[in-house]
Amino acid sequence: MKKAIVIALAAALVSTSVFAANFSPKLLRLSAPSKIAYNFDGKPLEIPVTVSGVGAGTIFCVYTNGKGASIGKVQNGFLGWHYVNKIDTAMYISTVYNLDVGTNKLIWDGKGKLGAPVPVGVYTYYLWAYDNRNAKVFVSRYMTSIQHNLGNQIHIQEKDTKGLPLANPFALMQGRWNISGSRAKWIIGSDPNDSSFVETTRITMTNWGFERVIAPAPTDFTSFFISGGMTRTIGSQKGVWKMKWVPNGNATVDVSWGANGFAGIGRPWDDFAGPDTDDTYVYWANNNYHAYNNNLPEAELYAFDLIDGATVKKFDLASWWCRLDDFKAGGFLNGGPNGLAVTRDGKMLLGSHASCLTQMVNPLAETVNDLVIWANQNGDYIYDHNFSPTALLKWVCNDYKTPPFTTSFQADANNFVVGAVYDLGAISFGLEGPDGTGIANLAYAGETAARKYYVNFVDYGSPFDGMYTDNQGSVPK
Repeated sequence: MKKAIVIALAAALVSTSVFAANFSPKLLRLSAPSKIAYNFDGKPLEIPVTVSGVGAGTIFCVYTNGKGASIGKVQNGFLGWHYVNKIDTAMYISTVYNLDVGTNKLIWDGKGKLGAPVPVGVYTYYLWAYDNRNAKVFVSRYMTSIQHNLGNQIHIQEKDTKGLPLANPFALMQGRWNISGSRAKWIIGSDPNDSSFVETTRITMTNWGFERVIAPAPTDFTSFFISGGMTRTIGSQKGVWKMKWVPNGNATVDVSWGANGFAGIGRPWDDFAGPDTDDTYVYWANNNYHAYNNNLPEAELYAFDLIDGATVKKFDLASWWCRLDDFKAGGFLNGGPNGLAVTRDGKMLLGSHASCLTQMVNPLAETVNDLVIWANQNGDYIYDHNFSPTALLKWVCNDYKTPPFTTSFQADANNFVVGAVYDLGAISFGLEGPDGTGIANLAYAGETAARKYYVNFVDYGSPFDGMYTDNQGSVPK
């Protein structure tokens, strides 16, 4: 087997701790062998793991290695909750080990998820860990958001305009403390208690409503993209605007991009997701989960040219996100997506608080048949809707009135996926593996039942690597 991940997760955007100087988190580090020999003879396998920084809640996973093509396209599990498309999949996932700082041992009996011995072969193993013992610490007291159920709540930029790692990543979002229409920037590592480190720009466009988060143009951080839609009583347009960031002033439209700064569709406002970017495209998704446009099936993913705003691709996602059976049962026809995020390797996450569905897709695919890499839906109790035995709409997926409400799905450098979870009690986030396998609902130390709106990663070997989150139970006054 081969070790594939040692990830440090120690930071949070909001907490009850206070720093007197610049933010400098104590990182959690794991060290384990890159390769381990195992005879698959049923005897226990001991894996030495060294933990530094802080103690760790650790999960051990075994995945197939190089078997994606032979696995092919498969949908199985209770209610058919899991779909994979030619990717390696999980053979074994442990419960949470609580490891102390220092030398530890993990023990595996060579058996898989269903208790049968794993066949002889070469596998990839992962160690995924987070700090589940210590109180979260403030990154900033002035970037705490009070927002709604939109998948894009915060953007964290790790690379500079040349694609090189930033010495200090920065966060973009809408701050609770700020004036209407503004978006705020915070350089991670600044003094959490000093409001002078906040830089804002304000978006003022009559008769338009905008998404909370923005995506900086990858080659020019003075420009950014933002989703917007016309007020329903005014007109029928929604899509993406390109604007210029004016520090502590009013943003201006970049009329050289798209149609006078806009790329989108002629559709009445309901909801949308994005934008996010890679080196070639600006991505945006359309949906109709409120059914303001009557009960029409709408779920589309668009790619606009990064340079000129032309519509390059359109994928119809209705077969995944629009569910007539749910509608007939008392749920909703449309479930999203209302959140998207491009991963570090160019894949994309799609999710929604209004649906049980999460997906990883390849936005560079040529056809919708090749688009979906994996999907997780009702059946494994991770992000599931109406799973309670007393649920009135038993196992209805598209239902934005039923908890849990999950937002801000993000992936780390190894494509483990987390999503903020609300209304499951003192749970902080749900965790999925690189193939979409639901792993667990997990909690930070001292978690409460207060609402969580976002979770994100810094994960590129920086001094600030970790998980970043809000917590409305500890909003600074």
